[in-house]
Amino acid sequence: SSSSSSSSGDAMLSGELKAAASKLQKEQAQRAEKERQRLEKERILAERQRQRQQQREDEARAKRLEAAAAAAAEEERHLRDLEENRGVSLRVQLAAAPASADAASSRGIKRAADKLQLPPSVGESLMTQNAPKNGAMLFEVAASNGGRTHAGVLEFTAPEGVVLLPEKVANCLWGLPSSGSASDGGSSSITGSAAHQAGAGSLAVAAGPSSSGSRCSGQVWVRYVRLPKGTYVRFQPELRAFHDAVGSDPEVLRSSLEQCLLGYCTLSQGDWVQVPYAGETYSLRVLEVQPGGAVSVIDTDITADVGPSIETEGYLRAQEEA
Repeated sequence: SSSSSSSSGDAMLSGELKAAASKLQKEQAQRAEKERQRLEKERILAERQRQRQQQREDEARAKRLEAAAAAAAEEERHLRDLEENRGVSLRVQLAAAPASADAASSRGIKRAADKLQLPPSVGESLMTQNAPKNGAMLFEVAASNGGRTHAGVLEFTAPEGVVLLPEKVANCLWGLPSSGSASDGGSSSITGSAAHQAGAGSLAVAAGPSSSGSRCSGQVWVRYVRLPKGTYVRFQPELRAFHDAVGSDPEVLRSSLEQCLLGYCTLSQGDWVQVPYAGETYSLRVLEVQPGGAVSVIDTDITADVGPSIETEGYLRAQEEA
């Protein structure tokens, strides 16, 4: 009996020890798992931190490379401008604002339709570089939407950081208004040959370029340039009404275009110009100019062609597709 009790007690003790050992083993495993999870979490956090740091370093490196490339491109442009403009280089970013419609007309200034009003600092920079030695001061104007044109300068009286744009320049950069149509002397003479309009009947009005709320606002780049004197320009009326009004008489066409160009200093491919005739004003797009894509129209003889209107071309395309 005593031996049986002893065996029973040993069995209970052995069971308790096994249970304790099992519990200890389980707790150790749990602690080990928690430690493993903690270390894994720290590893993941450290890896994320390393990746963020690497990303910041990569972004900083990319910005440095981009800045270096931009600086190199700007220096190359500056040197090219100095060579092309006989020692004159100017390129500034300015806030665009509309110019007063009578800023020049009230003073009888010629060729004012595409003349900018620039800030005094721009004038000082150009005078320091003796820009007047190159003749009339002309500029490339580029907007963030990709619009680009050229212009002269009316005066250097705009607020600092601002360029005042006449309607013609705004039209060329941002398109014609959606509502519809439309102190350098010298003269320009034009020999015109109008292309005959094709098609007849009722025409659907083709939509011309439109403007938006961003018209004549935002930042534009203004760059001093020398332009060659123009020898040839090809126009395209927005509406068929221009051909209907002017007719096929080359002298009437020549006279109307010549009168139009007396208001401008420059023409660029893609420009819009306004041609007054018989009490109406018609919008014409510049399809082509020679030589190059932009020219001066001061004191030069220009041969001009006028092709079918945008309206007519749209009508003919619709007829072909019908």
